[in-house]
Amino acid sequence: MAKDAVQLRYKLAQVLFYRSVGGRRQAQEVLREAIGLVDEHDSFEAARVLNRLGMFGIEGPDYPAALAAFDAAEARLGDRPAEQEQAVAELWLEIKLEGRAALYFFSNEPAKGAAVLAEVGPVVEARGGPIQKQYFYTALLRNQLSQARHRVDEEIIATARAASKAADEVSDYYEPVMRPPWPAAGWKLFDLARCLALHGDLDEAEERVKEALAVADRVGEPLLHLRCLSVLALCALRRHDAAAVAVLVPEASKAAEATSSSEYLAMAKAFLAWLAWREGRYAEVAPWAEEALALWAKASGWQPLHWICLWPLIAVRLGSGHVGEAVDAGRQLLEPSQQRLPDEIEPVVEAALATWDSGDRELAGAKLAQAVELGHDLHFF
Repeated sequence: MAKDAVQLRYKLAQVLFYRSVGGRRQAQEVLREAIGLVDEHDSFEAARVLNRLGMFGIEGPDYPAALAAFDAAEARLGDRPAEQEQAVAELWLEIKLEGRAALYFFSNEPAKGAAVLAEVGPVVEARGGPIQKQYFYTALLRNQLSQARHRVDEEIIATARAASKAADEVSDYYEPVMRPPWPAAGWKLFDLARCLALHGDLDEAEERVKEALAVADRVGEPLLHLRCLSVLALCALRRHDAAAVAVLVPEASKAAEATSSSEYLAMAKAFLAWLAWREGRYAEVAPWAEEALALWAKASGWQPLHWICLWPLIAVRLGSGHVGEAVDAGRQLLEPSQQRLPDEIEPVVEAALATWDSGDRELAGAKLAQAVELGHDLHFF
C-alpha cells in the first residue's frame, strides 16, 4: 500500500503542477510526502521522486532547490550509477541531462553544462537508447545555444536535427520527464523550427513548426501550441509580413495568458511593438516595448529575443531626435543574455555606442540609424 501511495502522489503532483492553477506549491508538498513514504531500502524509487522534485524546481523557478534535489537523487543511486543495472543508469542519465544540464542552461552556466555533457557522453554512447540520446542531443543543443549566445549556425542546426531524429524513435508517450502526456517528437520539431527561424531558414522553419503544431493540437499540449505560434510570428516578422503577424499575435497573447506564460506574453507585446512600427503607429511603439521588457525582466529561462521590440524602439527614438534613449536601447542589444547580432550588424552598433561615448552624438545617431537600416534590409527584423 505504501508503494501505491507513492505512485499516487507522484502522478497527483504532476497533475497539480502542470494542470492546476496555483497548484505548484501543493505539487511539491505532495512529492515531499511521497519521499517520506518510500521504503528506506528502495533507493531507486527515492531517487526517481527526488528527480521529479528537481524538475519542478527548474520550472518554479527555484534553482537552488532543484540542485539540492538532484544532489539528493544522485546520492540515493550510490557509487558509479552508470555501471549499475540498466534502469539505474537510465535514471542517472535523466538526472544529469534533463535535470542538471537543463538547470545550467536556464541559469546561464554553459561551462557547467558542458562538463555534464562530457561526463555522460560515453555512457549515452554505450548504454543509451533513443530516449537517452534524445536527452543528450537536447542538452547539447541547449549548451551550444548558450555558448553561441543563440546565434545559430549549421552545427547547432545539425544538433537540433539529431535530437528530432532521436525523438522520432521514441513513442509519443513515455514516462514523462516534465508533464503528462509528453509529445517528444513535437517538442523536438519545435526546437528545430526555432533554430531554423533564428538562422533565417524560414521556409523549412515554417514546415517544421506546422508539424509540431499539429502534434500539439492532437495531444492537447497548450504550451507547445503557444511556442509554435511564436515561431510562426518570428518567421512572418523576418519576412516583413505585417498582416501575418497581426493575425498571429492576438492568438499568441490569448494562449500566453491561458498558460500563465509571462515570457511568451512578453514576446507577444514585443511583436505588437514591431507591428506598430511597421504600420507607422509610432506613438504605440514605446508603450508596447516597455511592457514587453518589463514582463521579460520578471520571467526566467530562455528569452534572448528582446531585439524584437528594441529595434523598433531604436528606430522611433532616432526619428524623434532622442538619440540618447536610442543608444540606451542599443546597449541592451549587446547584453550577454541576448542573441548575438549578425556579423554585418554587430560592429555597426558597437561603433555607434563608442562614438556616443566619445561625445560625437550626431555621428552616433547616424551610425545607429545605419544599423537599423542594415538589419531591416537583411531581414533580421
